[in-house]
Amino acid sequence: MTLLILGGVRDAKLCADRLHAQGVPLVYSLAGLLERHEAPYPIISGGFARFGEDSVSGLANYLRDHQITAVADLTHPYAATISSSAVRAARLREIPCWRFQRPPWRPGPQDRWIETDGGDDLLHRLEDYRRPFFTLGRSAFPLLAQAESLGLPAEQRWLIRSALPAPGTLASRNNIDFIQARGPFALQEERNLFDAFGVDALVCKNSGGAATEAKLQVAAERGLPVFMLRRPPTPRATREFDDLERFIEHCAAMTLPLGPLDQTYNKHSDSGPSCARDSTREENDHV
Repeated sequence: MTLLILGGVRDAKLCADRLHAQGVPLVYSLAGLLERHEAPYPIISGGFARFGEDSVSGLANYLRDHQITAVADLTHPYAATISSSAVRAARLREIPCWRFQRPPWRPGPQDRWIETDGGDDLLHRLEDYRRPFFTLGRSAFPLLAQAESLGLPAEQRWLIRSALPAPGTLASRNNIDFIQARGPFALQEERNLFDAFGVDALVCKNSGGAATEAKLQVAAERGLPVFMLRRPPTPRATREFDDLERFIEHCAAMTLPLGPLDQTYNKHSDSGPSCARDSTREENDHV
């Protein structure tokens, strides 16, 4: 049984390393946006659309051609396209798709969170702020283009931080500060950044995890609003986890050897035993 691990967060590499050490045959997939990883197991970089007419058929073809017998989705919570493609391609190939997502952050008593779907709603809410700090990754760039088409407030100057390089045209704008950096970020480091740029609002994704959580504490300390983008909906996977250890244990148990749970996997339904969710987020399948 060969497992395809769809990477996208640090937990994915940890999962791949752990499963490989246990003898699980696997292939590790990366989007190819950041640096390549060195690993003792096969790595594929780039999207799957090149193997078919679109990402779903391309991934299904890859699963067939490489005799993949299960998919482990550990992509970013906001990578809705690949998560959706993974579920659909796995169904086409009649194999299970297991998903791990970090639990979302939850606001505390001091937090001033405003949930938003982004776009015009977010831009309208930001009109009264002078120094918004965007930690949306590459998603900030199309949002900036949208804002400029509508007309940025004259007194507003954006601070954008991304692990990816900025588009070449960004350097010519005098109302943008750009920082290329990748977490984890220390608490004092974030405090210094907020001070240096006079941040008065934070815009971020609810990614979960500890690597980039410090910015939320700084915003809470200063009473600043946090405009939190809602996680996008994704189709339900065969099984879903928000505990990494349980996810790794499940993948190992189901691949060395194939366990009884996924032997009963029903390609026609996600409501049978193989689809029981281990996530505690019963109130909403998509957050």
